[in-house]
Amino acid sequence: MSSEQAMKGAFNADPAAKADAQARIAARVANGTLANDLMRHGPGEASWAGELAQASDAMRLPATVGIPAGIGLLADRVLVGMARWPEERHAVAQALVAAIAPGADLVPLAAAMVLAMLDAPELADHLPHDLAEPLRHLHRRVLAGETVPRAEWSALRQAANAAGDQGFLIETAAWPMAASRAGVIETFNAAGNLLGGAALHATGWNDADEAQVRAVFDSISSDHAAQRAAGETIDYRAIFAARQPELAARQAAAYGAMSDAMAHWARKVAVQLEAALATAGQR
Repeated sequence: MSSEQAMKGAFNADPAAKADAQARIAARVANGTLANDLMRHGPGEASWAGELAQASDAMRLPATVGIPAGIGLLADRVLVGMARWPEERHAVAQALVAAIAPGADLVPLAAAMVLAMLDAPELADHLPHDLAEPLRHLHRRVLAGETVPRAEWSALRQAANAAGDQGFLIETAAWPMAASRAGVIETFNAAGNLLGGAALHATGWNDADEAQVRAVFDSISSDHAAQRAAGETIDYRAIFAARQPELAARQAAAYGAMSDAMAHWARKVAVQLEAALATAGQR
C-alpha cells in the first residue's frame, strides 16, 4: 500500500465510496451472485473481495477501496466457511462493509486479527503456552508501533518448528502480518484445520480407519477397472457404503464433526473480523 493510500485509509476516506461498495455487495446478495471464491466462480459472479476490488486480484483492494489484500481475502475465506448458513453469510458480507469507517487505517488489522484468533477460547487447549505467549507479545509490539527485528520472528518460528505438529499454528502465525498478503489467511486456515482435526479424532477416528478406507476404495477401483476403462461412472461412495456400512457410517460421523468444527471457526472469525473492522474506525 502506498503512503498516500495508507494515509487516506479505507475507502480512501470517501463516504460516497463506502456507500457505493455497500450498494454493490447488497446487489450481489440480492441477485444471488456473491461467489465464494475470488478466482473460481461462475459467469457474472464475484466474491466479496473481488467485488470491492472490481477485479479477480486482491492486490487491487488497497488502490480501489483502501483495504489490505489479506483482510479482503480473509473476508472471502470466512464467508466460504459459512456456506451452510446462507442467510447469515449474506448478512455478514454486508455487515463487514458497514463496519468499515471511511478513512480508517486497516493496515494493522492483520496483526490484530491474528491476536484475536490466538486468544479464542477454542484454541486454548491446542497451543503450547511457552510459544503462544511470545508470539502474542511480538504482535502486540507491532501494534504498538514497534518494528520487530526479523531475527526475533525467525527464532520463534524455529522454536515452533522444533515442537513438531504442536507448534505448527505458532510457526504459521510468526510473521509480521502487515507485510504479508497470506499470513492472516494461513493462520485462519491452520487454526481451522487444528480444530477440525481435534473434532475428527474426538470421535475415535484414527489412522488405521483411514488406511482401511483407502484399502476398500482401492479394492473397488480394481474390481471395476473394466467399467472405468469403458468410460462408465463408478459410484464409489455407494459401493463403499454397501460393502462396509459400519465403517462408512463412522467415517461420515467423523468427517461431519470435523466439518462442523471448521464451519463454527469461520463463524467465530467472522464476528471477530467485524468487530476489528469497527474498532479500526475508532482509532
